[in-house]
Amino acid sequence: MIPYGLVKLFSMVGLPAAAAAILATLLIESKPMDLDELSSKTGYAKSHLSSMLRLLEEKLLIEKIPGKSRKVYFKAKRDALTKIIHQHLRRIRNSLRDTLAELHDGLTEFKELERIERELHELIKRLNGDEH
Repeated sequence: MIPYGLVKLFSMVGLPAAAAAILATLLIESKPMDLDELSSKTGYAKSHLSSMLRLLEEKLLIEKIPGKSRKVYFKAKRDALTKIIHQHLRRIRNSLRDTLAELHDGLTEFKELERIERELHELIKRLNGDEH
């Protein structure tokens, strides 16, 4: 069974649907899985899984584990969920900061955006462990 709540969350933060399904499955299963197992669990063809697994590996969300007789297993990194949410929060904050820089200062409706940007900045600092 695909964990659709996680898939939806991962899709919301920018992962393609197949990559979201793979990462969610690997997190829920919490064990290394090969292409055959992932194909069976997600319903995606192995060729499509391969390209999505490369994407997830490039984003440092999963790791490859060599197996016996050329078989390769994949496992979600323990911090994958928090890492992807943290990256997304940083992108939102950066976009918001850039938008605010383009807008005129002092307009009432932008004061709320400025407050949100400051709060996001503080949240990101706390997530980084940087309280200063």
